[in-house]
Amino acid sequence: MKNHLPASAFTRIERMRVTAITAIPAAVAIRQYFHGIKIARAPSVVRHFRVAAGALAAAYAAVNRGRACNT
Repeated sequence: MKNHLPASAFTRIERMRVTAITAIPAAVAIRQYFHGIKIARAPSVVRHFRVAAGALAAAYAAVNRGRACNT
């Protein structure tokens, strides 16, 4: 009696092909996902800087008796 693999078994090369075909698009998708997250956060950062700049200008005006900053 011979020990043969069942006909439905995949060879190692076939598994490597499937892994490569799946991994390459996944790597691209993950990179695009993180790029999208970074872009989405940019407006939030700009808004926070504007709030901080307004608070700094108000603090400067309070310390200097209401005069605006010249710079």
